[in-house]
Amino acid sequence: MFTPDVDFVLTNPSEIAEDGFALFGAIIDGGEYVLPYTNFNMEGINLVIQNGFMSWLYLHTNFYVYDLPASYVYINNAPSPVYGILRAKKHEIKYPYDLDPDPQKLILTSVGNGQIEKISINLTTRKNTVTLKYDTETIES
Repeated sequence: MFTPDVDFVLTNPSEIAEDGFALFGAIIDGGEYVLPYTNFNMEGINLVIQNGFMSWLYLHTNFYVYDLPASYVYINNAPSPVYGILRAKKHEIKYPYDLDPDPQKLILTSVGNGQIEKISINLTTRKNTVTLKYDTETIES
């Protein structure tokens, strides 16, 4: 676990986990390392945050946009682009088959294309039990 909150670290050192660490985005100013203050505008409120480029507000908005469960999301009350859709719906199917399924390929089912998450094959009966993950936007609930 990490924290970018300088004031919290200074005022509550006992609350920082033993295996945690502080994340600081220092810059060199006149030969010294300095934690800059950054201006953010959130919902019409101007925020001035020390260590702002390592703050949750900045990191969440700019980097928590990968593998989300939808292509249209709001982060910090603002529309945000999404890069990659997380296959979050799961479905287990059982079927007999002589050949082993290719875990790199999608499996076409009545609810869409499923990505193989887990495979169990009974070697005696050749019955496959496959757990599939689906894009959340392609499944009708």
